[in-house]
Amino acid sequence: QTSCNTTQQEIVAILFNLSFHPECIKMISKQEIHSTLVKSLENRSLAGPSMCLMYNLSSSEDNQEKFLSAGISAILLEFAKDNITREETMNKGLVGLLLNMT
Repeated sequence: QTSCNTTQQEIVAILFNLSFHPECIKMISKQEIHSTLVKSLENRSLAGPSMCLMYNLSSSEDNQEKFLSAGISAILLEFAKDNITREETMNKGLVGLLLNMT
């Protein structure tokens, strides 16, 4: 299980790094990974990095719609509620994703 989580984290990190390039965003978006990314938010070790990647991808309306179709709304509300009730700094990926999705 740990090895699988590490591999998943590395994949998300690579995609995140690629997501700073407009052509790579298009390439990643074509892979239809939106529902997989939304599902990855259920795994606490992937949630932060996935949110950062999703923030970069959600800069386009097309990707926003795909995330909404994948059911991101309820999960984002839950994360926002959890972060507001804790007295910690909110994850920057979550803040950016909330801004883009509203």
